[in-house]
Amino acid sequence: YEYELENGLRVIYFLRPGLKIATSNITYHVGSRNEGLGVTGATHYLEHGMFKGSKRFNKALGNGMWELEGLGAVMNATTYLDRTNYYSVIQSKYLGKVIEKEADRMFEPLLTQELLDSEMTVVRNELERGENNDFEVLHKRIIGAAFLAHPYGHSTIGWRSDVENVSAKALRKFHD
Repeated sequence: YEYELENGLRVIYFLRPGLKIATSNITYHVGSRNEGLGVTGATHYLEHGMFKGSKRFNKALGNGMWELEGLGAVMNATTYLDRTNYYSVIQSKYLGKVIEKEADRMFEPLLTQELLDSEMTVVRNELERGENNDFEVLHKRIIGAAFLAHPYGHSTIGWRSDVENVSAKALRKFHD
């Protein structure tokens, strides 16, 4: 079944009788191509930061995103040029909790300087891993040459100077 709501949200529902697990796969049509100067890597930063939760669901309240792992969920996210997606696989009876938390973390994520400080080293470590991988270095250079004056021309992970210096205010503006 496929539904499209007035706000543009498209929901695809596929029932497999007998299974008592559900997969939530939420794809946002926002990727690194949407970033500008000074905020390269913002989409990837947000991917990490969204796991910190939201105003209603966070570690301090004891009900953050990672609470779902305690219920048996497998969760992760990916970012690329044209999209960001978040997925969870969980027992069907908990799907409502996943949807509620997903909606709230997109609506009111915790995009604070403290969040940036805690995630910057993680994101920078991913960037550095790529700098030490011959294939990734070649890929960045080929893409940069192929898309010289196009948003695809920079890596999804962003430029080191942006990763290390982006502000919470700039990240919030990009999110909004």
